[in-house]
Amino acid sequence: MNDKHINRLLSRIEKECQDDLKLVYQLDVNYFDTEFLESLYEKWLEHRKQVYHQYKYLIGLVAIAPVFLLIGGIGNWLDNNFFATFIFGFPIFLLVFLIGMLIQNKKYGSLKQYEHTGKIVRSELQRRYNKMYI
Repeated sequence: MNDKHINRLLSRIEKECQDDLKLVYQLDVNYFDTEFLESLYEKWLEHRKQVYHQYKYLIGLVAIAPVFLLIGGIGNWLDNNFFATFIFGFPIFLLVFLIGMLIQNKKYGSLKQYEHTGKIVRSELQRRYNKMYI
């Protein structure tokens, strides 16, 4: 192996290990100390707000798409070419929605998986704060 190949592999490994939330999902939470889990849970709460905001935005985009189809259909019924251009807004909005969902899924995983990661951290913190935990 040459140095460029090794450096590429090391940079890829470093990039993959920077996301602590994925690391918690892949490893056992017992390996982490309580302070790290507390900071990680705060980070997860902040990311959760961003993730839900982005998903709401994408759902709003896909909800607007049928309106363009309806306006285009009415325009076509009235024989007005201006309104027929609205029909092309429908697939564009759907395409933007699908691309956005793919990016979200690549970056954060599915919503269910993301919530599961938060539940893992939260349950471990609750277990550690429990007076019966030694």
